[in-house]
Amino acid sequence: MTAPDADFTVTMADLRVLHCSRGGREFAARHGIDWLDFVLRGIPASRLLAIDDAMAHAVVEHARARVSRELAEPGAEAQP
Repeated sequence: MTAPDADFTVTMADLRVLHCSRGGREFAARHGIDWLDFVLRGIPASRLLAIDDAMAHAVVEHARARVSRELAEPGAEAQP
């Protein structure tokens, strides 16, 4: 498996695989994350990893696996 080398973007699709939007919105409010910006553009994984929270770390790990698949298999980004 190829690992992402640079800071990658965690997207709303990554979040929704593991958590509901409402929970994500509440998490964002608690941690000073602009919800609309996250929904539209995503967030750097490093920003979520800097938060000591299991939910954030689980979403980053899911996103890391997605990015690794995309790097290994071009065209895989269409799959969740």
